[in-house]
Amino acid sequence: MRMNSFIGKKILSIIRNGNYAHPGEEEAIELTFRNIPKDKNRLMLDIGCGRGGTAHYLHTHGWGNVVGVDIDSESIHYANQQYASLDFFACNIVDISKSIERKFDLLYLFNSFYAFDNQLAALESLRKVAKASSTLHIFDYIDLGDYFKEPIIEAGAPFLPHPLKNGHFENMMGKAGWSLSKTTDITLKYEQWYSQFMTKVHQKHKEIIEIGGEDAMETVCRLYGGLLESIQKGMLGGVIVEAKPKQ
Repeated sequence: MRMNSFIGKKILSIIRNGNYAHPGEEEAIELTFRNIPKDKNRLMLDIGCGRGGTAHYLHTHGWGNVVGVDIDSESIHYANQQYASLDFFACNIVDISKSIERKFDLLYLFNSFYAFDNQLAALESLRKVAKASSTLHIFDYIDLGDYFKEPIIEAGAPFLPHPLKNGHFENMMGKAGWSLSKTTDITLKYEQWYSQFMTKVHQKHKEIIEIGGEDAMETVCRLYGGLLESIQKGMLGGVIVEAKPKQ
């Protein structure tokens, strides 16, 4: 079982009491959008939307209309059934301009950017569907300098293949047509959220085992316990990145 699979996301939704695959759940959404005025006419793109919980939350709380995209077709099928008032599409982010012809006022990613193998191509693709006045918001992990000395391994590969890196990320955004506006360190929040998450894991162990068996419980404890340990050691953190299209 991989945590980015349909079953993995289902288990995360059980632990987090909602269709979220990112730490902090509603608190994280409110933190990321706290300085963004609500506007029901705003068109937003949720990249790596998973089961659709974040898109639904933002829409129902007045930030705008949301279109969600994810490479996992099973998660997209679930989201379309669960949140029929929103549109969800299965596609690879680098092909998004071929799948969706609309331009967006705001684009956001919650813990999905780290999983993209070609992050430069992803940013270039997002620029193609962004209005000149749009903003990009990335909520994700950041390598504080030592994470890859002791990476957490899932199925023989790093569990977090491409966390953000200071300096390197800003240069990459510039090449892709984006201008970095602001970064906000939320590492302390990540530590708090993952501590709470691990408590919930043990509270929900019966449900986790019912869905994925004993192996699923072991996998969740090892991977997310490992994330918490990496954060506590100062190897890994969290960040919110804001950017605008280059003019």
